[in-house]
Amino acid sequence: MYIKQVDKSVDDEKLKAMFEKFGPVTSAVIMRDEKGESKGFGFVNFDDHEHAAKAVEGLNDTEVEGSRIYVGKAQKKGEREKELKDMFNKLQNERQSKFQVNLYVKNLDESVDDEKLRQEFAQCGTITSAKVMMDDKTGVSKGFGFVCYNTPEEATKAVTELNNKNLNGKPIYVALAQKKDQRKMNLDAQAQGQPQRGGPVYFPQAGFMYPGQPGARQAGGQNQGNGQRGGGKGNNRRGGNNGGNKQGSGYKLNNNVRNGASGQAKSNSALPIVPSLPAVPFTADEVSKMSHDEQRNNVGEQLFGMIGIILIANNVPDSSTGKITGMLLESMDPVDLVSLMQNKEALTKKVGEALAVLRNHQAADDAAAAAATAANPQ
Repeated sequence: MYIKQVDKSVDDEKLKAMFEKFGPVTSAVIMRDEKGESKGFGFVNFDDHEHAAKAVEGLNDTEVEGSRIYVGKAQKKGEREKELKDMFNKLQNERQSKFQVNLYVKNLDESVDDEKLRQEFAQCGTITSAKVMMDDKTGVSKGFGFVCYNTPEEATKAVTELNNKNLNGKPIYVALAQKKDQRKMNLDAQAQGQPQRGGPVYFPQAGFMYPGQPGARQAGGQNQGNGQRGGGKGNNRRGGNNGGNKQGSGYKLNNNVRNGASGQAKSNSALPIVPSLPAVPFTADEVSKMSHDEQRNNVGEQLFGMIGIILIANNVPDSSTGKITGMLLESMDPVDLVSLMQNKEALTKKVGEALAVLRNHQAADDAAAAAATAANPQ
């Protein structure tokens, strides 16, 4: 057995005495330098493996003479090198996977297969995987797939350059893919009518939900009920949002975002990197002529992808993308959002303000929860 980080006051006899309580020790030695001083490590041999295992369990990471010792299996040089190499490879793979970015690609023509998808996206960087989703029964493409890049920069370039590009006769949609657990959490919350803690959450193609309500509600139904918002051009301005806000969502982020954030949130809102963003595929006038649900879905879906790019470029976890998208959809009219999305500097600033408000609100929630726990310990 190998023992290290041993205090220099420990000699062979003391080392042997430490381990003898776990079984018969055949040898115990502290390694010393040319001057006879302890090198801080040594070796102990037991008469069988079971005693050695008990010694590791009983003494590893315990304090002896003021020093916390390490006790483990003694390895040959080749074994140690292999273990270190495996550990390095594992850390490298984990680090690489941490920065990989997965893109969602839809509106694919049936003729586009994995290889064609890979060829199209390879121009933007190193691809670790490219997969078109197929129907198990028919073997026909479902019209969407996923592409994974090594770095956020490559993924950002792909969204910027390839979104709305014509591929085999059809304009493709490219955006950041939600992680499986985040997507499942959103869908579960939507199905159960239970909004997520921490802010409004936007679900592409399904409107968004609000905390603080008796149950989940979609923007369309609530706004039409309270704000008399219709699908015509004249009614598609601020009436619906204002009507919906009169009852209040139980969440104070929206006014802060609309006003450009305030106080501490404003001071912490700057995002240093303004990344390249994909072109907005519709104009404000075109959006004004859409129905309410079409506005929310089309603008929200495009906004979700652009916010994701901004957050990743600034090393912010993309788990905040859905919440910030919902905040901006709640605080601004979709027509006005189109103008904001056409100005990458203004959009990046607004995302920073929303992120600051979100973080402050989360900190307040955490503080309140901690206070409640302290006041009512279990």
